[in-house]
Amino acid sequence: MEADLEAEIAPPPPPPTPSKPKTVAGVSPSEALEWTGSAFAGAIELEQEDGSKRRTPAEWSPWYGDQKSIIFQREVNLPLGIILEEAGGGAIRVAEVREGGSGERCDIRPGDVLRACSAISSTIVYGNAMFPLDGANTKWRRTLAPCDMQPFETVMEQVTSNEGTILLVIEREIK
Repeated sequence: MEADLEAEIAPPPPPPTPSKPKTVAGVSPSEALEWTGSAFAGAIELEQEDGSKRRTPAEWSPWYGDQKSIIFQREVNLPLGIILEEAGGGAIRVAEVREGGSGERCDIRPGDVLRACSAISSTIVYGNAMFPLDGANTKWRRTLAPCDMQPFETVMEQVTSNEGTILLVIEREIK
């Protein structure tokens, strides 16, 4: 009788904690940038020509509003197999994904917004006063180039400056 009374007084067990989703809109947690409450933020890691990694801190406000999208990064082989277009408000959007292309294999989707991409820039390392522009003193660096509010031609130059692979930072609407 006393055991029955204790069972009636004891609080019910807590409900099971819900597990975190493995993916959101096809994006794994390891690819997604962190939501800070007002923006997406993270460090984008870019491999350099010498094999070293360069981390670039970055932050983006969402195009679609609070909790309506996710921003993530994907390394994609070239050629991309996607068609980009200018969208309203200064955005560059994926218009089409070619079947069997690199974009399709990496789950790039029509409607995705290109927020940034890797771009190759060069700097001249001085030291050879006789031949400063002979190309031997040129150092290439992979940088993170913004795509928001940029002329379409500028974004296309950034995209085509890459060789082999390109890092894309993409915003996808959560539907």
